[in-house]
Amino acid sequence: MTSKTTPPKSATVMPQTRRFLTVQEFDFLEAAAARLIPADELGLGAKEAGAAWFIDGQLDSSWGTHGRNYRQGPWPDTAIPQQGYQLPHTPQDVYRRGINDTNAYCEKRFGKTFDKLAGAEQDAVLRDLEAGKIELPGVPARAFFAMMHTNTIESFFADPMYG
Repeated sequence: MTSKTTPPKSATVMPQTRRFLTVQEFDFLEAAAARLIPADELGLGAKEAGAAWFIDGQLDSSWGTHGRNYRQGPWPDTAIPQQGYQLPHTPQDVYRRGINDTNAYCEKRFGKTFDKLAGAEQDAVLRDLEAGKIELPGVPARAFFAMMHTNTIESFFADPMYG
């Protein structure tokens, strides 16, 4: 008896409208999600699970504006992880600046935006963001990557009712 692997089924497509992200920002997040949690023979990846939709919805909520967080300084250059979030930027700012700055870096280095790069190039950019090897003018690369990575994982394991 031979075992036949079936490709993952597509997620049910629900009509959705972007709420915060621009088309280019959304395309960036879909490409990043596909690299962070790829689809394989066992099932769907983060892109197919709707990670970009989930993150877009979160950014449009009070979480995205830090509506319920303390927003006064000081903002230390070396944050202590036990003290929690230590940036003067809201998640909306982190994503907007991080995506646009990363795309500018990719255009300068590769001649195209992140979502248009080959998979190996996307992986290299994501590794460099994670390691802080890319200098982003708007936000720290590590902080941007950490937020995007965490939100992608959250989206992948979230109940579908959250987008």
